[in-house]
Amino acid sequence: MTSKVEKTEPEERILPVLKPGDVDIQDAGFSYKTVVVRLPEDMTFQDLNDHPEIWKLVQENINTALSEYDKVELRAETWTAWASVNHADRGQVILFDIRKASKPKREVALFSDATYDVRWSHEGYGYYRTADGVRMGTVTFPTPEAAKQALIREMYPATVAS
Repeated sequence: MTSKVEKTEPEERILPVLKPGDVDIQDAGFSYKTVVVRLPEDMTFQDLNDHPEIWKLVQENINTALSEYDKVELRAETWTAWASVNHADRGQVILFDIRKASKPKREVALFSDATYDVRWSHEGYGYYRTADGVRMGTVTFPTPEAAKQALIREMYPATVAS
C-alpha cells in the first residue's frame, strides 16, 4: 500500500514596494539629483536587482521620480548601499554600480525600560510599548536620543510637588 505525499508549493513572498514618502531628495542639480531612500524592513539587497518594479509608485510621482544618472543612497536597518540609475521609466528603475556596506552593530544600546523601547523603523526612530510592540505616537525622529526625549516628555510628564 502506498501513501500519497502531497507536494506543497512554498508560499510566495509578498514583494515590498517603495513609496514616494520613502524618498528624500538631498540635492537636485542640473544633470542629476541625489536621493536617500529608506527601505522597508522586509526588503532585501537582492530585490534591488531582481525586481526593478519595486520603484513603480516612486516613478509615478513627479516629485520623486528618478532619472538616468541620478545618485541613490539606500538605507536599511543593517546595511546601506549606493548606486546610480542606469534606466528609469514610469514603472521601474534599474540600478548599476551598486556598492553595499554592512552597518556595524550599535556600540550603545537604544533606550529601553520596563514599559517602553526606542526602536528603528524604516521612517526613523520611534518609541514602542514593550508589552505588545505597539508603536506609541505617529512622529518619527532622526536620532534615538530625540525619540527618547520625546518619550520621556509624553509618557512620563513632569509632576508638580504640592
